[in-house]
Amino acid sequence: MSTASAPPRRKRSLGKRILTSLAILILAAIYLLYFHDAAPQDDRDMMPPSTPVPTEASHNPLEPFFSALKTDRISLHDGLPQPIKKFEPGSSGKAREFLDAHPASLQAFADLMKTDPATWRWTFSQTENLGEDHKSTPLGMVGPIVNTMILKARIMAEDGHHADAVQSLLEVLRLGHALEQTPGTDLLAQLVTSIIQANAIPALESVLANKGTDAAHLLSVQQTLSSLESRRSDYQASMKVEHAQVKTTFRYFKSGKLPEHSSESLAKTPDRSYPGWIVPLNKPNMTAASQLAFERPIMSALDTSWASALQAAKKLDDIRRAEVSSHFFWLDLNLYGKSYLATFVYPGKMLLERKAEAVAQLRQMVIVLALRRHELEQGKLPALLQELVPQYLETVPMDPFDDKPMRWNASLQSVYSVYRDFNDDGGTYDHSVNARGQKDLILPCWWSPHVATQREQPKSPAAPKRTRTKPLLRQ
Repeated sequence: MSTASAPPRRKRSLGKRILTSLAILILAAIYLLYFHDAAPQDDRDMMPPSTPVPTEASHNPLEPFFSALKTDRISLHDGLPQPIKKFEPGSSGKAREFLDAHPASLQAFADLMKTDPATWRWTFSQTENLGEDHKSTPLGMVGPIVNTMILKARIMAEDGHHADAVQSLLEVLRLGHALEQTPGTDLLAQLVTSIIQANAIPALESVLANKGTDAAHLLSVQQTLSSLESRRSDYQASMKVEHAQVKTTFRYFKSGKLPEHSSESLAKTPDRSYPGWIVPLNKPNMTAASQLAFERPIMSALDTSWASALQAAKKLDDIRRAEVSSHFFWLDLNLYGKSYLATFVYPGKMLLERKAEAVAQLRQMVIVLALRRHELEQGKLPALLQELVPQYLETVPMDPFDDKPMRWNASLQSVYSVYRDFNDDGGTYDHSVNARGQKDLILPCWWSPHVATQREQPKSPAAPKRTRTKPLLRQ
């Protein structure tokens, strides 16, 4: 009897052990997935230094500046028709009407540029309801005032005041340069300063192209532009600000809701609740480790050059893409954190490329000014850029994309950079795509009839659209 009943007991015992093992495995998986996190990272090297907060508006000139812009509703510039924004023929009257309607903004800009940029701060003691509309935030108002000043410069040039127009555009570039160095500038603000330059330099070129100027004036403009080049140390400081913002935001997310913002915030992220089951998937320490693994190599490479940082960012991006394409990616214990970083941190690579592009554009403009001075004084353009040294340039500026001297295509009369693919394609201009779709980053000599004809040819409707970088999540 006992012998006959043994097998069922053994089966029940085996089944119990299997169920127990499965239960243990499930509990272990739940623990690893929902509760396990790495040890906190030491990120003191990536944290921004503390800066004193101005106690009165007069101590921070940016505060009355942005307050005046908001009151004057300078953001209305964004609603202008494109022909007016681009100052196309026949739009002068409407452009003048817009400027006449916003004298307070023009005066606020003039007053700001008389102050010491060392006193500027991206921290405001009294900011009201900036979160209700991005266009009402300080960062959101930079674009409209910059484009308004560019519009003013174009009208000055149309009225024959070319020297004043040039000076006004140089002031716009000074604004961008000063904002780059302002404490509290994050990567999104760095992107805005790059856009400032990308808009102001073509306008400066247009003013110079429409009115001949002497070599002495060109030298003055060249020297001013050389002093306004972006500094790698300022970009590093912005990376630290960004690191602190992302770190704080992600840790607040652990509570299931982004924090309410104080009046000192640069911009308010709308309050947002998240499904309860997502919250435990947040691994702040693991995410911070991945964040630092991406940021530190770029930060270190910036000590050397822009090109080194771009190569480091490309290598890290290639590694990240390989991880995502792997079948094991979905088994990552911090899958949600990696997805978060892919949305809000890794796009920093594109912002770095945009900053390097701005550096290249400014250096190219400096070279083109030197070329024009050479032509005015020597009667011809040089065959090689090295011929500009030392009379017109101290040295040939380096291409920030590969750390080699900027290129010169004498036959096309164009200065060019190898750009984002790091390949020298000869500086040949492809008329079927827009400027940002070119293989090389090209700046033609604006006074050349041959180049002017090339640039006036219509672009193909199939030209690629400008890539937009998704704004990083703000604390």
